[in-house]
Amino acid sequence: ASCQDRDGRVVVATTDACVWQAEDGTHRVPWSQIAQAHWATPILTLRVHVGADTSTDQRGGPPRTVIRVVDLHLDEPRGVPDAVHACVTESVVFSERIDLDSAAVMLIARRGTASIETDGIIWTIAFESDAAAADPRIAAQAEAALREVRIALGV
Repeated sequence: ASCQDRDGRVVVATTDACVWQAEDGTHRVPWSQIAQAHWATPILTLRVHVGADTSTDQRGGPPRTVIRVVDLHLDEPRGVPDAVHACVTESVVFSERIDLDSAAVMLIARRGTASIETDGIIWTIAFESDAAAADPRIAAQAEAALREVRIALGV
């Protein structure tokens, strides 16, 4: 599916990725990197994984996922929001909400590009809040829960 945004730039949902043009160039984001897509006429909002913050605060802890929010203004969407929603949803192969001692997280496995390390599955931990993600104790519990789930699933 394809359409143009309010500035006449192309937005395309392919089988592999969402592609759009912006002032800073053309962006191609695989479905496995789109954490969430939301359609509220006329804006398609994408929450895109752009990497990990490897800096640590005084408490230490594992890297946090960095999310970039992209708003695409689509006055004539021509099926793009439905295609994006379907592709993002289809990329999820597993998700489970886990209650920890003082927070909850979502453990999510998505189809991605296969490599020796991932076998095509990309695992992420989505924290309920930035405060939970910044707490090394909660982050360690989340990592342990992910290990347990992967062992139980045999991956």
